[in-house]
Amino acid sequence: MPKCSDKKRDRLIGDLNACVETIKLQRHFDIMHLLGIPVEPQYMLANLRGYTMIKTQMIWGDKLINVYASRHMPTEQRFEMIRLGFRLLGNDFENGVLGVTDTNFNSPRMLGIPMA
Repeated sequence: MPKCSDKKRDRLIGDLNACVETIKLQRHFDIMHLLGIPVEPQYMLANLRGYTMIKTQMIWGDKLINVYASRHMPTEQRFEMIRLGFRLLGNDFENGVLGVTDTNFNSPRMLGIPMA
């Protein structure tokens, strides 16, 4: 999400602080079983934003990580960050469920290459 809002600060452009706040808020509620899409730090370059989002979820979250499928950072690199960040070896990573993603179809019902 590029923007966020609250009663004190009204509507503002997403930054790293807002990203951390949304992850902490999601962590607080035990009814939520995975991290949703947090506020993205818009001032960062798109190719660095993906690394920051995964790192921030790993530091502040305690639920399944939202692993984006995008053209700016290959999904394999995101998986490697998770594997290294949690110090998972071999089968510990391959047999576990650590994250989720979703994909969007382009018209007319075509899946983009980065998403695939």
